[in-house]
Amino acid sequence: HSPLPYAATLQSDLTYWLMHLSLIGAAWWLASNLVARLATQPGQGVLALACSAGQMTLLSAILLFSTTPWHPWHDITAAPYGLTALADQQLAAAMMWAGGGALILLSVALLAYRFVVPGELCATRRTIGRMELPTSPKVGASNARERA
Repeated sequence: HSPLPYAATLQSDLTYWLMHLSLIGAAWWLASNLVARLATQPGQGVLALACSAGQMTLLSAILLFSTTPWHPWHDITAAPYGLTALADQQLAAAMMWAGGGALILLSVALLAYRFVVPGELCATRRTIGRMELPTSPKVGASNARERA
């Protein structure tokens, strides 16, 4: 989204497709690592989602609330749709913020589910850092066995 590298994508088809492949690759890498660690290291997933959400929110807000377009050449490409470069930028920022936010909210919901509801998504124990927590504490269960 930085103007100079983005401008380079408009000068070369190869650069354009490399940009998109790098974005798709990074998203795939993040998602696959979140899924792989869901049962064993949910804390790292929460941290990764928080960092991703923070970066996406900051970039979206900067683009959305900007008073000047970052990419003025979009005056040409947005005009057939009745948009200015600034309106095009703000629409893209809102879509990124809402769409990305929905995906992150879904991921947070899955992580919360993993912590709260025992079952297929849950490991047999919960961990916070390296500290293990029981999944279903039974008060007095060990005392009852000791008395028997």
